[in-house]
Amino acid sequence: MPDVLKREVNRRFVFLTVGVVVLIAAVVVGLLLQRSCAIAGGAPDETVERDTLARKKLLEDGTRALAEGHPAEARAAFLDLVRQAPESAAARAALEKAEAALAKKDDQDRRLAEAGARLAVAREAREANDFARVVVEADAILALVPDSAEARELKAAALAEVAKQGRGARKKAGDQIRSMKSAAKPVAPPTAAPEPAVVAPRIETPAPPAGPTPARVRLRIAVTVPAPQGYVMVRRNDVEIFRRTFDFGRKSGGGNIDGEIEVPSGPAEFKAWVIATDRSVNQYKVVPLTLGGDGRTLALDVDASKNLTVTLR
Repeated sequence: MPDVLKREVNRRFVFLTVGVVVLIAAVVVGLLLQRSCAIAGGAPDETVERDTLARKKLLEDGTRALAEGHPAEARAAFLDLVRQAPESAAARAALEKAEAALAKKDDQDRRLAEAGARLAVAREAREANDFARVVVEADAILALVPDSAEARELKAAALAEVAKQGRGARKKAGDQIRSMKSAAKPVAPPTAAPEPAVVAPRIETPAPPAGPTPARVRLRIAVTVPAPQGYVMVRRNDVEIFRRTFDFGRKSGGGNIDGEIEVPSGPAEFKAWVIATDRSVNQYKVVPLTLGGDGRTLALDVDASKNLTVTLR
């Protein structure tokens, strides 16, 4: 009996020991598996969080730019956001809002450019005592920019001068005003080329780094326009860099304008307006260009069909 009892106790001790070892091993394996899953799942979670922060920053940058009156910058931010999250309805709505604001700003710029050209003609007409022309140009300016104080003053002064003249002169001036207004061509709002559809960015092998480029470069402006009088304006990233009123003589068929400016190097969006006083030319173009050194020419060429081409050569 003592031997049997001893063997029974030993057997139970062995079973208990083995059970404890198995339990400890199971706990260790479970902890290792949990840690392994956490490590394996950490990288995707960090990537998702990083992408979310990047998209949030694009949304904040675009919203701030739009609130500060910089729709071009806002549009660029929202366009990147849509490329990263094409399924996001909020991103597309923000992009549409920025594009609408940019279109409105472009239209305002066009109106101001045309009003500036007509204002120059009205001043010259006042100096030449051509009061009928002053009234016509002032009315056209007020149609474009209703709050133009100078246009109102020019018109009032011209009408006062006409009123001082005799009955025949007043009738002649009235006939001239009606004739010039009826001969004026309606203005068709110029439109920029449509924006290409949003596509996923293509991954390309980076080119070897080029040599250092100067911070600012000299840029020549060359304009060819088949109109006797008018206005030219160029903006870089919505900042005006060139403005010129031209008058080649009313009987001329047009001419050339040259200028030279200093601008930052690198890629940028250039907007160009060429508007004739008689509205025979009313063109607006937007082109992306990259300046890398001195000696380049920004050419604004209006052909015989009154179409504007903007090139960098």
